[in-house]
Amino acid sequence: MVNNLFKILIFLIIMISCNEKKLIDKFKDFDQRGWISNTPSIFNFSTKDLDYITNVSLRIKYDIEYPYQNLYYNFNILDSIDTIVKKELNEMILFDEINGKPLGSGISKTFILDEKIIENLTLKKNSSFSIHIYQKMREKNLIGIQSIGVLVKKN
Repeated sequence: MVNNLFKILIFLIIMISCNEKKLIDKFKDFDQRGWISNTPSIFNFSTKDLDYITNVSLRIKYDIEYPYQNLYYNFNILDSIDTIVKKELNEMILFDEINGKPLGSGISKTFILDEKIIENLTLKKNSSFSIHIYQKMREKNLIGIQSIGVLVKKN
């Protein structure tokens, strides 16, 4: 009995310590209209009592009906007074160029692809931040992208 309680306690400590590294790990789903070009997906998070060096990853959940091989997107990271901390236009390849197979993990028709977009970004202590992500694919309503997510982890 004591041995089982000890194992459970160790498991809980590991789970809590792993979650403390994540400042945000969240997805936002799109409805049947798809991802609208001028509407940002916004993710808010904050830091605690220390400066953090972080990695930022973009996560895309898409289906095989997505009509393109790639996805162009723009992201802005803003601080609490809306000063731009980082801004970029990037491309993410969703399907293999040679055989057309979806990249990332998944089964059947839905896949999730994670891509690190920033390494070693320093975020100041006791601050609030937001990440704004826009699709830049020349379509007002981009169909085939089911949701978009952001993962910000402390190094």
